[in-house]
Amino acid sequence: MAPVEVYARRLYALDALVMPFGDGMLTTGTMADAIAVGLPTLVSPWGYLTEALGESAIPYGETAADLAACIDDLDGERLAAAAAAAVALRRPTSWGAIAEATLAFIDDLVAAH
Repeated sequence: MAPVEVYARRLYALDALVMPFGDGMLTTGTMADAIAVGLPTLVSPWGYLTEALGESAIPYGETAADLAACIDDLDGERLAAAAAAAVALRRPTSWGAIAEATLAFIDDLVAAH
């Protein structure tokens, strides 16, 4: 595994990130990395990715040929829109926002009982 500094430099050098993950996974921290860096993400049909990444996700299909076609069809406008969507996810997916939502949920649960 690359040191954190090297990994971050590599992420910042990308125009987009590809996530060819399938239904066998529960989650991936790479998604949070894409959001943190503001990377557009080419995603497989695994529902978790499109749900969590929202408009920053660019679905590519299921096969290598689908991925190649998606890459061929990408333009700067689509990548910029997906990058902006990734940046917009930073605040709602931050540790602080998640902690606030969790605390509110627990408070509501305790108040209801």
